[in-house]
Amino acid sequence: MRPSSGYRVELDALRRARDELRAAHPGPVALVGRSFGGRMCAFLAAQEPPDALVVVGHPISPPGRPRPRDEEALASVRCPTLVVQGDHDDLGPVAVLQRISAGNPLIDLIVLSGAGHELGRHEGEAAEHVACWLDARLR
Repeated sequence: MRPSSGYRVELDALRRARDELRAAHPGPVALVGRSFGGRMCAFLAAQEPPDALVVVGHPISPPGRPRPRDEEALASVRCPTLVVQGDHDDLGPVAVLQRISAGNPLIDLIVLSGAGHELGRHEGEAAEHVACWLDARLR
């Protein structure tokens, strides 16, 4: 699954970083990204599943700008996946992510009450969720 505009440079860079990490550190590898970085991680995970995927603040389908390829990529992941999203994120409606996660048992969705796309004072809470989730999945 490729985004409509390709993002070949970004995906190739992410792929190289993943491969270098695997070569240097045998063991499980998670793709972790925030906002656009998470979007790219989801596209790569849909093509080449990592051991785990974490997306924080996915700009999946901003109101008035649906991104069906983004939705399809996330829905098709075949690895344990955590999505952390603020309930006031204006770039990634929680309802879209709830629909996608309901259709894929590998996706865990955590909604941060009161958080927007930039997370603000919720950054520590998001980081704690990510750390605990990764610890449980990648042991």
